[in-house]
Amino acid sequence: MPDVTTLAPENGNDIILARLYDAPRQMVWDALVDPEALALWWAPDGCTIETRSADIRPGGIWDFLLKTPEGTVFENRHKYETLQATDCIVYRQGDRPEDDNAVRVTITLAAHGDATLLTLRIEFSSNQWRQDLIPRGAIRYPAQSLSHLETYLKSKTGSGA
Repeated sequence: MPDVTTLAPENGNDIILARLYDAPRQMVWDALVDPEALALWWAPDGCTIETRSADIRPGGIWDFLLKTPEGTVFENRHKYETLQATDCIVYRQGDRPEDDNAVRVTITLAAHGDATLLTLRIEFSSNQWRQDLIPRGAIRYPAQSLSHLETYLKSKTGSGA
């Protein structure tokens, strides 16, 4: 399977990442909406996730701590706007409910035979905010997470997801 494909044009407020998984769409969907599964693959390289609460439904929040290998802890919140079973998830991601710089994330899944194309679109409030976050991992960390999803899916299918 190909690695993550990234589109981060110079102008605009978005970053788009895509990856094709050798796994059925339902399996990929389940990995996106199960808090126990998310904690196993969502974190970037070397980091861990501790879920504080998880209510993955429209209006619900996944509240978790992201811990780095150095011991730094980041609070994270995904507030879900849309969940269309096996097709689309939309959430706002920010540290705090009042976070003005929260990003909007849209994940879509498309079946390609027995494989699934996952597209992750991160919408920033401005091009400047996007540009500021790229050197701080706005592309690197989601790409690592999508690679971890591949490993997670392989463990579930026993194949080359």
